[in-house]
Amino acid sequence: MKNNIILFLMIFIIVFIGYEIFLRRDYKKSLKNIKKKKSSSIKYPVEVRLLRDFYKIKVDDNNYKSLINIVCFVSSIDITIIVMISGIFDRGYLQILIAFLLVVPIIFCSYYLVALFYNRKKNRREK
Repeated sequence: MKNNIILFLMIFIIVFIGYEIFLRRDYKKSLKNIKKKKSSSIKYPVEVRLLRDFYKIKVDDNNYKSLINIVCFVSSIDITIIVMISGIFDRGYLQILIAFLLVVPIIFCSYYLVALFYNRKKNRREK
């Protein structure tokens, strides 16, 4: 049990640092375009487009940085959970199959929770 917790934390930290290092650059470019209000040149990351289009979260200059931080955190948790669950099985092809089957439901569930969080946060501000 202790080894699983340590493995979970190590995978999470590695994936989170990878997100912060490699993907933040693209996110910062999008933020510059948002601040300049160049609507035709704004290229949102896939996760932000999912939240904006599917869950109707309003993305603007005020909440973009916090949204990116939450996206990095949630995506890291998703990848870690998928790796840990698929790692339970011994055979390689079974691990890959389980990982493919888990990707979409875990992503949609986690971003649904993020959308609920943002909607509640917006409702509190309005009151």
